[in-house]
Amino acid sequence: WLPQRRIRFDQLVDHLCRTLHGRGSTRAILGAACGYLDVSPGTVITASHVVCRYRMPLLISLLLDAPAHMTR
Repeated sequence: WLPQRRIRFDQLVDHLCRTLHGRGSTRAILGAACGYLDVSPGTVITASHVVCRYRMPLLISLLLDAPAHMTR
């Protein structure tokens, strides 16, 4: 799910939103993802980061539950 080796969390959420929703992330989605995963938007994510190793299913489920996914 990572588009590159190192990416900031806000960019990862935007990438996943574009992949799943067909459009970029919103402030509400990014805020929900940060709060849900306890990560700041500027956190650098790598393949060994806890978000990729253990919490990616939580992030994907959050994005699939978002209203933006229902209107795709």
